Amino acid sequence: MPSADFTTALARVDRAAAHREELWAAALVHKTEHPLAQRFQTIDGEVCAVISATSPFPVEVAVIFGEWLYNLRAALDALIYELAADNTDQHPPPNARVLQYPICDTPEKFEKTANRTRGYLCDLSAWARTGIEHTQPYYIPTGSKGHALWWLSELAKLDRHRRHHLLAWRVSAIEVRASGDKFIEEGFLNRHGFLAAFQ
Repeated sequence: MPSADFTTALARVDRAAAHREELWAAALVHKTEHPLAQRFQTIDGEVCAVISATSPFPVEVAVIFGEWLYNLRAALDALIYELAADNTDQHPPPNARVLQYPICDTPEKFEKTANRTRGYLCDLSAWARTGIEHTQPYYIPTGSKGHALWWLSELAKLDRHRRHHLLAWRVSAIEVRASGDKFIEEGFLNRHGFLAAFQ
């Protein structure tokens, strides 16, 4: 009698974790070979700290990112497959071709794609469907686009059907130190408290 075996799903998560480490390692090599350019410029009494990339990320880094997306998305689909095999006592389940983990931004879309006959969750029990439904992006108060599953779904679709993703550094923290005679002058901080700009 078939029962749920999550070995494949867990292996894909482990593979995604390996891709993440590979991605950071490749990014670090790129940063070492192409250091970020940093400069200060004064315009109308305002000082701007400008940090810019000196070279775009190579496409190989974007490919690793795509593989990370793929394995995470595939792990979710493997979860649904195993739940369906367990629920129907069949391997493969009767509707294996249509099974996938739904990621929807509205309850209406979930109902249309997941709960209908031969929908994404058609071979799952009502208990399992309810559990999957409660993970949907539309449940969070900030809206669907603030949910990690929404981003995973959108980025994975783009990666499969278009050119590679364009990656860029982002500033996660900044510490500014300045000597009074160099930077502190009348009008340094404008009325909006402007201190630095990044691109």
